[in-house]
Amino acid sequence: MTAGGIERVPVEGQGGFHRLVLKDGAVLFHAGAPADCLYLVEAGRMAMVDGATGAVFGRPGAGEAFGEQAILRGGVRGAMARAEGPATLLEIPAAGLRQTLDGQKAAVQALFHSAMLELSLWNQARLGGISATEPFKVPLDRLMLGRSRAQLQFTLQQEGHALSVPEFLLLKLVLNPKLETLALTEEKSLKQALFSHGQALVVTHGAVMFQVGAQRVFGGAGTVLGLASGLSRLPSFEVALGGSVNALAIPLERLLGELGGMNAGILAVLRSILLRTLGVSEAPAGLVAPLAPQRTP
Repeated sequence: MTAGGIERVPVEGQGGFHRLVLKDGAVLFHAGAPADCLYLVEAGRMAMVDGATGAVFGRPGAGEAFGEQAILRGGVRGAMARAEGPATLLEIPAAGLRQTLDGQKAAVQALFHSAMLELSLWNQARLGGISATEPFKVPLDRLMLGRSRAQLQFTLQQEGHALSVPEFLLLKLVLNPKLETLALTEEKSLKQALFSHGQALVVTHGAVMFQVGAQRVFGGAGTVLGLASGLSRLPSFEVALGGSVNALAIPLERLLGELGGMNAGILAVLRSILLRTLGVSEAPAGLVAPLAPQRTP
């Protein structure tokens, strides 16, 4: 079946999967559309276009996945996806992968949710939407005010929850029972948690400032520190506290043993999220083994 420059063919033996062949300039989806599938690029390249500004903030190519909002219940597209030249995609229904992710241990779910939240941060940073006066911040207090834990859990399970992707992700993390909360009042303790204890951090209260390469980032609640870089064994970066900070600890080193048993589709999406967060097209040499792409002889 062909429509709008996209040929869509069922994949034999893979219930619900389709292979899409896109002509140059074909639009796969628009910002605001319901997200019910995610995509793996088999050939060619896609452009991810910000729905508000029209700026291209990502170009996933062969071996990369995109459209991960589909794994979130009630997710909607935050951008337009458009083919840059001819492209071939594998379309994967999200319901099955969402069920698989929901069946993982709570700490593994936290790894995936925090990786997606870190990508949201860097997408905004690269579009120039983060500064000292306009930091990255998810309105956690507003979301939780006057609501019990049970009410918040119920909200997350509804298809029409009306939460943005960062709001959904941060709430999932705050409600995750397996995450330890750290109170950080000194930069020494912040750096120890990140670089000595092998953890990533998700800020829930307070503010941080950090710099990776030439990019300087200011962040409040919802800011994720050190996940993609930690799983890629990249060097330490400059980071400072903007007062007292509370943060959830994601135990990266402890989770490595869990990753090997994860669903291959989930691992592929997680790997692609990390590469897009780092702004690279190929996996860094230090990327941990379970997430390194399989190489054929």
